[in-house]
Amino acid sequence: PPPAAAASAGSPDDDALDGARTGEPPPRDVYLLARTFFDLGEFQRAAEVLSNAGESGAAARPDGAGGVAGAAPLAGPFSRSGGASDGDTLLCPDASRPREVFLWAYALFLDGERRKEQALAELAEPLERRHVSNPRLGALERALAPLAAAGRLDGFALYAYGIVLKELRADRPDLALAARATLWAAVQKYPWNWSAWLDLVELWAEADVTPLHEQPLPAAPAADGAAPGAAPT
Repeated sequence: PPPAAAASAGSPDDDALDGARTGEPPPRDVYLLARTFFDLGEFQRAAEVLSNAGESGAAARPDGAGGVAGAAPLAGPFSRSGGASDGDTLLCPDASRPREVFLWAYALFLDGERRKEQALAELAEPLERRHVSNPRLGALERALAPLAAAGRLDGFALYAYGIVLKELRADRPDLALAARATLWAAVQKYPWNWSAWLDLVELWAEADVTPLHEQPLPAAPAADGAAPGAAPT
């Protein structure tokens, strides 16, 4: 990932992409192709490969042109040249393939971070720069929220959803609690995701809640499909 994007989201462990999971079938060829694009920094192409693989669900579109909040929505998917094109929206893979859901969501998140950086590079006015955001966040929230509510996201996909909510809280402070609860659920399901812990600590430092070090640590990851531990307060 590009340095700024990696710093924002935390680089995913190889466990997340290579499948440190139980009960999931071996990766499909389409996943391996998407992973290759991801490793090359072609985040949008990685998401497109998974979106076009069939068995898809919720759709995701960028929220605004150039990463500027309030701009007109763009059509999707994007063309290989990088411009917007007519066609189907980028669809979330089926939740029965959590490895693909995570890679799809994380690739789109990093693609949005790159677009945000490109937009910031073109702006000098501080007031204008304040309104630049990751254009993928709202679409990712809409795609992942119903899956999270239905308990269909594994620990890695919950991490991706959590960092989306964490970034959205700048404009929607009411999402801070949801971001903390989602990242807490992520580490309950997979406690070895260091990136999730780092984001969780950052959120805890902002909140007037029970200190993180006083929260009970997860003893073991919950089995796939099991409910995570109670969200901290």
